[in-house]
Amino acid sequence: MSVRVCHPFGNPNSYNAAAGLLQAGMLKSFHTSLYDPFGSGRRSHPELPQSYVVTHPARELLRLAAATLPLGRWNGRRRQCIDWVTAAFDRATSRAVSPGDRAVYCYEDSAQYTFERAAREGVLRVYELPIMHYREMRRIFDREVGLEPALASFFQTFQEPAWKLERKDREIEDADAIIVPADLVRASIQAHLTPKAIFRTVPYGADVSTVAKVWSSSERTGPLRLFFAGILGPRKGVHTLFAALNGLPKARYHLALAGRWEPGFREWLSRKYTVSYDWLGQLPHAAVYEACRRSHVFVFPSLAEGFGLVILEALASGIPVITTNHTGGVEILETGRDGWIVPAGEVEPLRNAIVAAIEHRDALPEMGRAARRKAESFSWQRYRQTLRRSLEELLPAGKSAIYQ
Repeated sequence: MSVRVCHPFGNPNSYNAAAGLLQAGMLKSFHTSLYDPFGSGRRSHPELPQSYVVTHPARELLRLAAATLPLGRWNGRRRQCIDWVTAAFDRATSRAVSPGDRAVYCYEDSAQYTFERAAREGVLRVYELPIMHYREMRRIFDREVGLEPALASFFQTFQEPAWKLERKDREIEDADAIIVPADLVRASIQAHLTPKAIFRTVPYGADVSTVAKVWSSSERTGPLRLFFAGILGPRKGVHTLFAALNGLPKARYHLALAGRWEPGFREWLSRKYTVSYDWLGQLPHAAVYEACRRSHVFVFPSLAEGFGLVILEALASGIPVITTNHTGGVEILETGRDGWIVPAGEVEPLRNAIVAAIEHRDALPEMGRAARRKAESFSWQRYRQTLRRSLEELLPAGKSAIYQ
């Protein structure tokens, strides 16, 4: 059985999908823009050899060069530049599809042309959506902007062109099978579309070979060390976190943030809230694990997520997690045992969870150990096995059986 996995930029779930299929003898090739560029070790995976990787680098190299330019029309970080890369990548992978393929495995914004070619060649079309459907996210964001109109300019979904949103829907409608990391993603699709595809839920994994936090008795006193990692913008609920901390005595907590700021958002927060924090910049994965181990609680108050892979990384680091019912944590965590689940976008429940962690410091070490045990039951190896079984069920059946 031969499957082409296609992701324009590469990420842990796409690498593990390809590596797991390779282990099972099911991978034909992994397509991406760049892989281990110039021997840097970046954008690569140790279990995915170069011989199975097909790169399409031209536009991505130009985009990265443009990312060094001042913010403006030609800066490579702008959404239009990313769309320019993904469109070319999709066309390139579509040309690679052949009748000998059993399936193509594609991701959001880079599947349309590949699926069109696959349909002509009789190749199964598998689509992975790692995040809530954009219409559901827009519904959530509309509510948030209704409460705070100034947030509108920071939500990228409001700024997506109509052609791109139509493309997202078409990719879903053209898929034969849709892989989601959590049931909330499937529910978000089915709330707005009626795709003919079969759904399979395959939760992501964590690197459980990493060392877990060793709790010491000295950590039961002093400020509660909170850590957040992700894009620093309103979709991740950073403003909700600041609102929850606003007014709490600064001696009771220490907040560390890691990630890239949405332009202008940091200044907006500073004008609105008086919250003390340290910004650690953008951290590689290994440094995220280390920052978790230096912390007591990981807080991830996202408004709209698909899974929130960093939740599992925090659990694997051996610390409890505070997150919302709009992340994969709702399907993983047990409140009071290995973390807390709070309603997305609501300040008071988030503040109450933080205060509970402050006031019950003696419980945190055992919660951290329970968090590690939970992460071990969601390893990348488990992800690979679950994905492989899902594809093995789909591939022998073929399209005719799927649509009966």
